[in-house]
Amino acid sequence: MSSKLIIRLINIFLILLMAAAVVLAGIFYLGDVVPGTEGTAMEEPVITNTFIRYAELLLVFCAGVTILISLVNVFSSWKTLKRFLLVLVGAAAVVFLAYNLATEEVIRTATGVFRDPITLKWTDTGLYTLYILMGLAILSIVYSEIAKYFK
Repeated sequence: MSSKLIIRLINIFLILLMAAAVVLAGIFYLGDVVPGTEGTAMEEPVITNTFIRYAELLLVFCAGVTILISLVNVFSSWKTLKRFLLVLVGAAAVVFLAYNLATEEVIRTATGVFRDPITLKWTDTGLYTLYILMGLAILSIVYSEIAKYFK
């Protein structure tokens, strides 16, 4: 297949996806509502679940295409593969550090006590990972600004 034909097919596919989204949005806003919810603050269109499923389908499709293109790019040369592996090791190190900093401490709220140790540990891990990555982002911004003056 020629590249022009592939680009043409991709454009047709994208136009069809957009047309489906426009039709679903039109039905969502102009279509029927679930019986019993008409005229209330909780009025729900009948097509809500279909619209959500379509959005999920698009999300999965986009994520899949992004991952596929990234993998093709990573394996295109040894240099990019080496960089990818270094980033992967760095990310694993950050998550490992965050996991070791995390606790399983019980959370007491006004409605009760939360005691699930696995969920508590992984929630803390996610928060610590976020804090570490935010700190690294801020440090890299400060470093790049300071480095400009010494060039």
